[in-house]
Amino acid sequence: MYKIRKELGPDLPQIASKSRRELSVMLAKLDEAIPRLIAQNPDNADFMPLFAHRADVIAMQADAVDHQWLIARVDGLLEKNGMLDEEYLLPHNL
Repeated sequence: MYKIRKELGPDLPQIASKSRRELSVMLAKLDEAIPRLIAQNPDNADFMPLFAHRADVIAMQADAVDHQWLIARVDGLLEKNGMLDEEYLLPHNL
């Protein structure tokens, strides 16, 4: 969706950015899902794309000023669950 919006330009309606409170709720839901994702996908190569997709969906709804805060929170979720992978990055083109 983001790529489509960027390519087509301002003709598409703009989606309002979520507040940190709303982002926090989304991150809490992601946090709750991590143990299940790990159990279903114990190999990091299987887990990380699923986690990354979910984190990217949240990141696309964040305002640019919240991205560093969001990255720290996402890294914290991964670290908490022993899955911090330095190769994972949130989309840099947001």
